[in-house]
Amino acid sequence: MCGVIGLIGPQEIASSEDYWAAYDAYRGLLTLQHRGQDAAGVLTYDTMKKKYYGDKDLGLVAQVFQQKNLETLRGNLAIGHTRYATIGSDGKNDLQPMVMGFPIGMGMVHNGNIVNYFSLAKEMADKFGLHLLTNNDLELMMHVFCQGLLTNKSIDSTQVNLDDMKRAAKDLLVKAIGAYALVGTVAGIGLFGLRDPKGIRPLVLGKKTKNGKDIWCLTSETCALNFLGMEFVRDVAPGELVIIDENLQLHSFQIIEEKKKARCMFEWIYFAGAESSLEGRSVYGARLGLGQVLAKKAKLLIEDKTIIPDIVCPVPDTSRTASIALAESLGLPYREGLIKNRYTQRSFILNTQDKREKAVELKLSPVRSEIEGKNILLVDDSVVRGTTSR
Repeated sequence: MCGVIGLIGPQEIASSEDYWAAYDAYRGLLTLQHRGQDAAGVLTYDTMKKKYYGDKDLGLVAQVFQQKNLETLRGNLAIGHTRYATIGSDGKNDLQPMVMGFPIGMGMVHNGNIVNYFSLAKEMADKFGLHLLTNNDLELMMHVFCQGLLTNKSIDSTQVNLDDMKRAAKDLLVKAIGAYALVGTVAGIGLFGLRDPKGIRPLVLGKKTKNGKDIWCLTSETCALNFLGMEFVRDVAPGELVIIDENLQLHSFQIIEEKKKARCMFEWIYFAGAESSLEGRSVYGARLGLGQVLAKKAKLLIEDKTIIPDIVCPVPDTSRTASIALAESLGLPYREGLIKNRYTQRSFILNTQDKREKAVELKLSPVRSEIEGKNILLVDDSVVRGTTSR
């Protein structure tokens, strides 16, 4: 799980405010910090000078970027990323955005994973002699996309068009099996977004007007659009390629349309910000609804005296909303019986059980005065390995 964002606006704004796109990408990433805390990065492109500028590093968004960093990231197009490492290393080489300058200028960020990484990497190595420089699956996806762009083109004629983009998108969607949302830039084309055919990872399109000119945004969640003063236009459809060209014209192509869609439940209960909307529905409202459904089941257990709770407590943070709805429905007091240390990392993603258990010990502290001697109806958003529950 990661957070992605991309913006493109008129060259006139970039002429007077050189780093506006980088600054808006930075501000958008701040609202997507919950989607990844391991690293952050921004890549910009000046469509007039035909030049890329980038910066990325380990740490939170506000730690990686200061005013002086942003002022060097010039241009009227930007893509950004907050990293939550699930594949690859913690090294700087695996951080996003990723960029290539030859045979065509291209940069990308993505949220997701591909499940056939090793077989696809071998196929690309056998067919094209590809040698990967990182362990991040995005690098492989970029090479697949690039090969699709340059099919039937000579090395001295690499100018691409919308038909090339559609072909490259189809190649990637067919070959890269998994859950992902991509945002990228191709020199001479503009900004683009691509969503996996099942629609597992979210991607939304937004727009605002400045000085009579449109500024477009592609991002993981509507909370970023709201913070940037963007109007929500729509969700990017599963299997859809969206392009905003350098003239700020919107192009949309349904590349692949699968009848059977899939959704990640973790987006609803955990990953997404409560203030966001997914597929036209409020995340906060969905979590309230889950609490109300849970209350119906709990009520039956209370009626037959299987459980006799005195209070309802959440396991912070994201289960709070469902816990509130549960407590209201059952007429029980809601209490914060556990306090979360905000400066510890997520425990379920760590690679050993010993590390996970130690992380949980640091993460949660009981409020003895609220819970001692009481029967507690404890609500968590999910159970992965059960380490936190134990």
